Amino acid sequence: MWEALGPKNVGGRTLCLAVHPQDTNILWAGSASGGIWRSTTAGRGAEAWQRIETGFSVLVISALAIDPGNPKVVYAGTGEVYNLENSAPNVAVRTTRGTYGIGILKTDDGGATWKKSLDWGYGDLRGVQDIKLNPLRPSTVYAATTEGLLRSYDAGKTWKNIHALSMAVDIELHPTDTNQIFVTHGSLDDEAVSGIYRSTDGGKNFSVLSGGLP
Repeated sequence: MWEALGPKNVGGRTLCLAVHPQDTNILWAGSASGGIWRSTTAGRGAEAWQRIETGFSVLVISALAIDPGNPKVVYAGTGEVYNLENSAPNVAVRTTRGTYGIGILKTDDGGATWKKSLDWGYGDLRGVQDIKLNPLRPSTVYAATTEGLLRSYDAGKTWKNIHALSMAVDIELHPTDTNQIFVTHGSLDDEAVSGIYRSTDGGKNFSVLSGGLP
């Protein structure tokens, strides 16, 4: 049985969730049109969710990731782009609509203040679909973006594109062997790069998986 947990005072879709690694009553949510929200009551109660202001003029939060060793550190990816070739903001057709972001925002104090970790502008026409931290070394951060799979070794200060195929969408890391990285790429109108890719050497090389996968 499922029940709605909110937020109930704003419209829009929820794109991502993140759970505090030490206190599971603390939930973070990113929405397609309402920014970042946080609950300290596991989402229970009429006033369970509070809007977290970032100080940046962006409302679409597509990815959230919490540092497991220091939960005051949170990364937020911006932009919702899923049809890179024909994206047309403000057009109410599902196959063309989308919202461009401004990169990745980061807080070191639990959401009180935010800064840019990955500095993009709206005019760059880019988005961030997913963020994952290496569970064994949280200062290593991966971001699935319209430009490809990005990696930072210094907690988001600098980034390198380690798999420069367009429209990286989802990332998974092997929990004990973090040299194994899985990333999906794909856009509605670009079947040439669509697929699941795997690296077994920490991102130096990637190969597309087959064996029955489309």
